[in-house]
Amino acid sequence: MEDGLYLEDLHLGQVFVSGSATMEADAMIAFATEFDPQPFHLDEHAARASLFGGLAASGWYAVARSRPNRGMVLLLSRTFNQRDKVVQTMASTIVVPRRPGDEGPAGEGSTR
Repeated sequence: MEDGLYLEDLHLGQVFVSGSATMEADAMIAFATEFDPQPFHLDEHAARASLFGGLAASGWYAVARSRPNRGMVLLLSRTFNQRDKVVQTMASTIVVPRRPGDEGPAGEGSTR
């Protein structure tokens, strides 16, 4: 594993601290529109009524900004039954490592 941390290395109460970063509302909303379209990421009015009490950056956006050696991929999976009818659809956003040397600004190189 790249970071050298495994399940067995974790223990109850363990704390991880990350650095701070300034998030611009327009960039947060643009990212959420494409990858995590939830009202508290997209609309300041709707966000005030949420448990966040205001606009909240997507956790995926924070990861993309803090790890430029990673990219975001929207993965769409469909399950078909024996009659070739879609019976389940799942959309997942996953974090994928970039090829070494190809680290670009967060959000670039995303695949849909």
